[in-house]
Amino acid sequence: MPKVPARPDRWLPGPTRLQLAEREEISLGLLAGATCTAIASRIGRSPSTVCREVTANGGRSDYRAWRAHERAGRVARRPKVVKLAAGPLCEQVTTWLEGFWSPEQIARRLRLEFPDDPMMWVSHETIYQSLFVQGRGELRRELARCLRSGRVRRRTAHVRPAGVLPDMVTIAERPAEVDDRAVPGIGRATSSVVAQSFGGGHPRRTPDPLRDAAPSPRHP
Repeated sequence: MPKVPARPDRWLPGPTRLQLAEREEISLGLLAGATCTAIASRIGRSPSTVCREVTANGGRSDYRAWRAHERAGRVARRPKVVKLAAGPLCEQVTTWLEGFWSPEQIARRLRLEFPDDPMMWVSHETIYQSLFVQGRGELRRELARCLRSGRVRRRTAHVRPAGVLPDMVTIAERPAEVDDRAVPGIGRATSSVVAQSFGGGHPRRTPDPLRDAAPSPRHP
């Protein structure tokens, strides 16, 4: 008769996540005094992955494989329970919004008022999402009018992609005669313009010892 484990693994992580067997190897390695690098080499994972796993689950002295695996399952569970669904945190955020506090002020003040209670912490981005994102509705819609901007809809920040300049002309749009070199001197003129743009002067000449040598004195 096959042996049934006392605590079956109810959560099956994906192939890129740490498995329960790997977490047990981490626990055994820590008990033996092995380093994170040695443990990572044994289970075929990155040392940073093992270090983050150990740090997030009690450190070297308090790490337990099954407890760490259950925590990973709770973190990965979807959909997540939102912090502003109800309760004292939602009530406190609502009170301060009605007092025309900004979400940034609320997020900072919560950490000052409740330094030892992470369940009473929330980021300003979470408050914005609760107010503006369609279908969330954790906070009352009319609270959006209490924001200092007065907008009931969030404005999207237009961020210019990296490496893109206004009115930029790509090299693919240059005239065909540049590629053909059909017009005499166009290549030299282009090089001169580029050199002046980057160097601020005339294009550099290639050093030539014979050309640049000082002229020898003429004999009578």
